[in-house]
Amino acid sequence: MLEVNVVAAGSLADARGHVLRAAGGGTLVVLSSVAAVRVRAANAVYGASKAALDGLAQGIGDALHGDKVRVVVVRPGFVRTRMTRGLKAPPGASTPEAVAKAVTAGLASGAQTIWVPGALRGSSARDASFYLAQ
Repeated sequence: MLEVNVVAAGSLADARGHVLRAAGGGTLVVLSSVAAVRVRAANAVYGASKAALDGLAQGIGDALHGDKVRVVVVRPGFVRTRMTRGLKAPPGASTPEAVAKAVTAGLASGAQTIWVPGALRGSSARDASFYLAQ
């Protein structure tokens, strides 16, 4: 999980950031998770891997800000997918379609962080996050 979420995804994000810089700008969307904000015992490795990716993405965004490269971090909560099949969905669970809709709206709004559903943002948001009520 660490290799996929940190090493692979982080390497790709860094490499793509350099490509966007060379192209004169662009937007990079990084799929993190609400689990990155507070790592919990039940999914500690997953949460830690997403926390590392989330932090790396924010750092890449800061490093490339002057180069007209925008990095957008998406923090979905529980999403009903093949990965979560068989798990009890909590209240407010999303669908891949809802995440896509939130990302599209967040990109259009200029958000740096997109929470899905937006109610997950809570009081821990430190940046210009996009709120999408579902």
